[in-house]
This record gives sequence, C-alpha cells and structure tokens, in this order.
Amino acid sequence: MNRLADAPTVPFRTSPHESLVTFDAVGKIVGRTTILSGISLDIHPGEALALMGPSGSGKSTLMAILGMFTGWSSGTVFVDGVTVGASARSRNRARRELGFGWVGQTPAFLPGRSVLDNALIPVRVDSRSRSRARFSEYRDVLVGLGLGRVLHSSVSVLSGGEQQRLSIARALIASRRVLLADEPTAALDSANTGQVIDALVRSRGARTVVVATHDPRVAERCTRVVWLRDGEIDLVEQA
Repeated sequence: MNRLADAPTVPFRTSPHESLVTFDAVGKIVGRTTILSGISLDIHPGEALALMGPSGSGKSTLMAILGMFTGWSSGTVFVDGVTVGASARSRNRARRELGFGWVGQTPAFLPGRSVLDNALIPVRVDSRSRSRARFSEYRDVLVGLGLGRVLHSSVSVLSGGEQQRLSIARALIASRRVLLADEPTAALDSANTGQVIDALVRSRGARTVVVATHDPRVAERCTRVVWLRDGEIDLVEQA
C-alpha cells in the first residue's frame, strides 16, 4: 500500500501484532483543554474492543479520531503500519482505506423513506465498490437483524429498538473492515439491548468492532476492554 497523502515524513513503521490501527502517544488539545494525552493502543483485525470510562474520560474523542472524523494534536496514527497525517485530506484517504461503518446513539434516517432505502444509503454513496448483484446480500443483512417484515415500511413506524438495528444494518452494509458504535444501547430496553449486542458481536471476525459504552453487558461480550480516565488509558482488560 502506498504512503497515505500528507503523512508525516517519519520512518515507515510496521505496527506490532499486525495491528489494523495503532495509536502511538496520541494527544488531543482543544484550546487550553487537554482531551486526550499519550494514548498508545493497538487495534487488531477481527477483534471486538470496548472503550469504557466515566463521562468526560475521552471515549468519544478517541472514537472520533479512530473514525478519522477529527485530527489529533500530537503523536502518530498508523493504519496497516503506514503513518497517517492529521490533515483532513490524509484522514479521508485513511477512512476510505479502512471502510468504516458507524452506529451512533441516536440513529438518523431519511424521513418518509423505506427501511430498505435508508439501509442502502451507503450503496448509493459509494457506487464504485457496490453492485446491484449484491443487493440480495444487503437484504439478507436486514432480514438477519429481524427487519424482514418491515423492509418496505417507512422508518417512521419503527420502534426504538428496530431503528437501532436498522442503524447497525446500514453500518454493516457500509463497512468493509471496521464497525464503530458509540453507546449503541444507551436508549434501549433490556430486550432490544440483547438484540443489538448480538448483532454487533456476530459481525466480529469479518470486521473489527470498536464500541464506546457504559454498559457492562456490552463489554463482557467483547474480546478486550480499554478503560479511559481523564483522557488517558487507565486499564486494559483481556477477555
């Protein structure tokens, strides 16, 4: 793979353990406030990683950097062992390389459109890597998440749990290598929480799954838990 655009001119590094993404002493400062400090972490292909910690510990900022939505103030980020610059251009190329899917706390959909239409938004946005021949696969993703009976219904009729499962289906369709989920069970009851956790865990292996969560039920299903406190890694627990 070629060096990503705008990458810093530092020696080429291959990350340990064949990491998919590596953070090396990464920090984030906004104004005079330090959000993250000295984050060093390897994220491995096919693992399910939970980010935990109190509110304000830096979970969301770390997720935003991992998703290449925001830059960093210090340190180095590697994707497949290749340095990535903090500029928007370099991050955009890295995002395309990783093929992210994103699940947020509050799903956002096109109102008045069907469940199927909303699930296929990534297909229409990224037509270069999608084809009509694969539409049946995308339909199977929705059916597998219990949404088969509402494929052609408006998203407005879905329950909260169904909306979150649709959000996961859309992320699975969008993602090639990485699925990120930010507090995906925060607003769900126990029954729907179980379905959402199952859907995320089932996707592990074919994809790397990273979940920011306060829910121990989510964390206990992951292969590793990284605890953050005051913008630093406090503890790493293996499954």
